[in-house]
Amino acid sequence: MKLTKTNIILLIINLTILPLLGNKDLINILHIELLSNILNYILPSLLVINLIHTIIKNKYKFKLDIKTILLLIFIISLLISLIFSITYKGYTFTNLYKFIVLPLILYLLSLFNIDNKKINKSILITAIIISLFGISQYIFNFELTTHGIEKYIGSIGRIKSTFLIATIFDKYLSIIIIYILYLLINNKENKYLLIITYILSFISLCLTYSRTGLLITLINLTIIVLYLLYKKKYIYLLIIPITIGIMLIIPGEKYVLKSIDSVFNSKIKEIINKKENNIEKTNNDNQIETGNDYSVISRESYMDVAKKIIKNKPITGIGIGNYTYIYENQNVNDYIKDTINYHYLYPHNMYYQLAAEIGIIGLITFYLLFIYILGDNKNIYSYLLLLIILASSITESIFYIKDIAYFIVIMSNLLPRKKKI
Repeated sequence: MKLTKTNIILLIINLTILPLLGNKDLINILHIELLSNILNYILPSLLVINLIHTIIKNKYKFKLDIKTILLLIFIISLLISLIFSITYKGYTFTNLYKFIVLPLILYLLSLFNIDNKKINKSILITAIIISLFGISQYIFNFELTTHGIEKYIGSIGRIKSTFLIATIFDKYLSIIIIYILYLLINNKENKYLLIITYILSFISLCLTYSRTGLLITLINLTIIVLYLLYKKKYIYLLIIPITIGIMLIIPGEKYVLKSIDSVFNSKIKEIINKKENNIEKTNNDNQIETGNDYSVISRESYMDVAKKIIKNKPITGIGIGNYTYIYENQNVNDYIKDTINYHYLYPHNMYYQLAAEIGIIGLITFYLLFIYILGDNKNIYSYLLLLIILASSITESIFYIKDIAYFIVIMSNLLPRKKKI
C-alpha cells in the first residue's frame, strides 16, 4: 500500500511538531501548556485513525503473522497490568494510551511503502531548527542543564534544546545523524542541506555532553566508515575529519570521552558492586580524579528498585505508568516484599522500568516488534537504528517521553524495506 496525501501530511506534522513540544520551560514561557498537552495526544491519534481508514479503504487483509501476534500479546500484557495496577491514577491511563498508540503506529506504518522526499525534507529542516536552538542555548547561556557538568572541564552546561533533558535530546540527534548519512549516501539531491544538517546535529550532540549518545553515534559512524570502505565510496569518508574536528574544537569534549572510558573501568565496577545506599554523599567535584562517577553509582541503586519489583511481580507488573507514582511517593515498600531504605528515582533504564510496570512478557514483545520490523528492512541503516534503540534503552527510559517516543517509532518505518544498499 502507498500512503495517501493525508497520511503524508499527518506524518510530517507529527515528525515536526511533536519534537518541538518537549521543553516544559519553553512551553510555560509561551503559555501553551494546554495546547501542548492536547497536541501530544491528538496528533498521534489522528495519524493512527487515518492510517486505519486508509487500510480499510484499500481492503487490506490482515494476516496473523509474527508482528501481528507480537502486537496482540503486548496489548494483552498492557491490559493485564491495568487489571493488577497498584493505582488507577493518571499515571496509569496516560501511559496506557501512549503504549497502545506507540506499537500501533509502528505496526500500521510497517504495512505501507514509504518513500517520500517531502517527509525527508521536513525531518532535515526540523533538525536544523532544533539544533540551532540548542547551539544558541550554549552560546547565550540560557536554559542550560548544569547537573554533572563539573566532569567536563571547559564546558558551561548541557543543552536540551526543545526536549525535556539532554539525555533525551542526544537520542534524537543520534537517530538524525544516521538518517542523514543514509540520505547522503543514497540520494543525489540536497547534498549541501544534508551536510549542513549533519554538522549542526553533531555539534548539538557534543553540547549535550551525553556519554551514551556520543558513544552510540561514534560506534555507528565506525560501522558506516567500514561499510563505505567496503563499497568503495571514498568521497563520503570526509565525514571523518569533520567529526573529529568538531570534537576537538568543543570545550570539555575530551573529558566526555574520558568519562566514557571510566564507566568501563574496573574501579568503577568495584564501586558499583558495593551498592552503597548512601549514594548522595558522593562528592561531585572529584569524580574525574577518584573515578567515583556519581551518575553511574546512583543509577545502579535506582535500578535495584526495579529489579525487586520485577522479582515480586514478573508477570503482571505494578501497572503501566505507576513507576512515577512509587518514586514520587517513595512507597515501593507498600507493594513489594524487599525493603528499600534509600531515596530512589526512576531506573534510567527502559528495560527495567517497562518490565516492572507490565511484566517480562510485555517487555519482550515490545522490543521484538522493533527487532522484527527493522530487521525486515534488511539494510545497514535499519540495523544501526535498531542499535540506537536497544543501546539507548540501557541508560534512559526513552519511550516514556512522548516527543522522542513517537519520533523513534515513525523513523523506524521510513527506511526502504528489503533492499540491500
